[in-house]
Formats: sequence, C-alpha cells, structure tokens
Amino acid sequence: MILIPTYYTDYEWQGTVILNGFDPSGNYIGQYVADVAMAVDSTETWDAFYENYYYESQGYLLYGNPGFELGTPKDSQDPGLLQPLNIARRSDIRKAHASAMTPQAPFGGPPGGILMRPKVRWVLKCTAIGSAGMAVRCGVALLFGGGPYVPCQAAGSAGVFTVCMLTAIFSA
Repeated sequence: MILIPTYYTDYEWQGTVILNGFDPSGNYIGQYVADVAMAVDSTETWDAFYENYYYESQGYLLYGNPGFELGTPKDSQDPGLLQPLNIARRSDIRKAHASAMTPQAPFGGPPGGILMRPKVRWVLKCTAIGSAGMAVRCGVALLFGGGPYVPCQAAGSAGVFTVCMLTAIFSA
C-alpha cells in the first residue's frame, strides 16, 4: 500500500492510495488507485468516508458524496457533502469503455458490470475488527501466563492488516 497524502492531521487523512496486485507467482496483475478521505470515528478507529477509484483516467465513486473536495479539511466543507451515499449497486456503476464486458483481472480492472467494494474502506474496517479480536486474545493469553501484551497485540494487528490487505487484493 502506497499512501500519498494531500491533507493530514492527527485525526484526518486525505490523499491517494495505490495498491499493487501480484498473483501467487509474483506476476503483476494490476493496480488499484483511489483518492481516499478518512478520519478517526467515535470508536477511535480510522474510517474512510470517501473513496473514488480510478481506471484509465476515469473516476468511479465507490463510497462518499460526489461533491466532496479532496484536500480540503473535513471541518471546512459543507456538512451535507460529508454524508455518504449508498455504495453503488451493480447497475449504477458507469462502465469505463466498451471492453468492460470482456473478462478482466479481478484486481485493478474497470468496475463495469460488477459490484466493486471500496477496497481501502474495507481494509480499514477489517483491520479494526481483527485488531479488536486480537486484543481480546492477547489479554486472555496474558491472564493464563502468556507473553507480554504489547508485542502480542502489535504482531497480531500487523498480521490482521496483512490478511485484510491480501484479501482486498485477491478478491474481486
């Protein structure tokens, strides 16, 4: 995951995210490039409130409001623009071009004809849920004479993030 910030503070991050996809043999299969805006929510975890995916210079809004201005602080924008729209349904997604009906690699291709979930938002949620479960597991292990909590939690959360990232890359 490559993060290119446009605007960031301790509680908000906006910018471009690039995920490079490789198959199990190490062959490059595509790239997922999206403009993303995320902020710390009430549960003290990061949540993406805007994700705009790009394929061949064509933007596809996967989550958020089309009037959102990337690079402008969340607090400086019209509150109506911060309310997320429903994630696009299969028939609502614009096709990039006529070849969108041909078989595409499950990663980095155009979203035409398939329901594409916002990958960055999904990775953030998956990691938060998995890390919470890891915190419980490490706490229980500590009660029964397990190792130190912080290294257990750090290693477990890194593993959860890796699994979430790989799932996002290799799922359609």
